[in-house]
This record gives sequence, C-alpha cells and structure tokens, in this order.
Amino acid sequence: LIDITTTFAVISWKKEAYRIMIADKIKNARTILYYITIIIVTRLMKYRNKSFWEGNKTIIFDTLTDRHQYEVIAVFKTVIYTNRSDSFKYYEFTDAENAAEFDAYVAKCKELSLYDTGVLAEYGDKLISLSTCEYSRNNGRLVVVAKRVD
Repeated sequence: LIDITTTFAVISWKKEAYRIMIADKIKNARTILYYITIIIVTRLMKYRNKSFWEGNKTIIFDTLTDRHQYEVIAVFKTVIYTNRSDSFKYYEFTDAENAAEFDAYVAKCKELSLYDTGVLAEYGDKLISLSTCEYSRNNGRLVVVAKRVD
C-alpha cells in the first residue's frame, strides 16, 4: 500500500524559489516529485548540461513543516511504461529494505547519469528525485536524484 497525498512545497535554487503542488510518495528512503510547473521543468532540463549542475549542485526543498538541502548525485534520462531494456523504473524504488537494494538503486542512477557528479550516497541517506517529461524518446523522463545533506 502506498499513500498518495497532495501537498504544497517550495523548491529553490540559489535565489530563485518556486511554490509547487506535488503528488508525493513519502517513504523512509526517498521522496518522488512529479511534474510541477513549466518554470521548474525548464530548470530541471538545464541539468542535462554539466556546466549548469556545476553552478547548481544543491536544491532546497521546503514544506510547511520542514526545510532541507539536497546535493545532486545523478542526472539521467530513461523511458517509462515499458519493459524495454533501456527502461529504468526509478519510480518503483521508494524504500530500500537493505543496503544491497539501496546500493543497487544508486549504482543504476550513477550508471545512467549524463555526467559524474562525484557525489556518493550510502544506505541511510535520504534521497529526492525530481522527474519530468523528456521528449528525445517516447515516454522519456529526465530525473535529477539528490541526497539530503542537512
């Protein structure tokens, strides 16, 4: 059973902040943030370029009750709603049962990453995934995965 709730939050990079409404799956290990607004989608798409990441390595995520800082560990493209070999169902990972599951998920994110961030994650870290449509392939997605650092 997965509880789906809708909530409001603020996501920001440096001096820019955007209020968003999200559908989220909150578990112990990871929060998934789905399509938000065109401004944030545009911002996420910029992560395809390593030079953008170099100036925007951290993401701040605020809710009504919490404010946390996350450091980007991987940026990748994949396809969803298919069993093709190039499909990574990142959205099915919500809580690692053990270190091996967590490590396998992080390793796949790093393997698919468009560039090496040099940032590692270990079992027990809290992850956030920012996901949006990506149109180079049918049902494509661009995913930015970050770990909580505060």
